[in-house]
Amino acid sequence: MTMPGVGELEAHHALFSESASRALVVPRAGNGSALEEMAAAHQVPIEYVGVTGGSDLVFSGLFQLPLSDAIVVYEAAVPKLMSASRVPG
Repeated sequence: MTMPGVGELEAHHALFSESASRALVVPRAGNGSALEEMAAAHQVPIEYVGVTGGSDLVFSGLFQLPLSDAIVVYEAAVPKLMSASRVPG
């Protein structure tokens, strides 16, 4: 993901925050205009916060790491939290 300007939001909110009035959406390649049309029909504003693709996660001005490293951490998160080694005693 390459981060362009994200308006008034701080970077960590633009990257990870969702709420009842805000969602992060990634349309399939070539479907961006369909998403824009649907949003316009329902008077929902859109702001692009980045682009997906490639072998690295690039958060311009913040950090960069190989996508393979992020996948390892992501896929291990729940098993790590449920590990018997985390249970006291």
